[in-house]
Amino acid sequence: MDDNALTRSLHRLTRSGLVRADSKHIGSRSIKTYGLSDKGREHLVIYEAMVAVYAHLQVPPDECDGTCPVHNQQAAHRAA
Repeated sequence: MDDNALTRSLHRLTRSGLVRADSKHIGSRSIKTYGLSDKGREHLVIYEAMVAVYAHLQVPPDECDGTCPVHNQQAAHRAA
């Protein structure tokens, strides 16, 4: 990823409220630091949950422990 793409992404994330930007001064130099905002953390939790469900969907039903709602629902549709 080039610097311009990273800079544009950070600006976009900051404008949308997902990332917060802070400035630190080291000597005469100002350095920006970035971190997730509360809104960014909420979005991250949702994204991680979606990734976990997607990854679990790749598990064959016979390798699932049988207690998950995803594979239970698929089995019910097959039985119907």
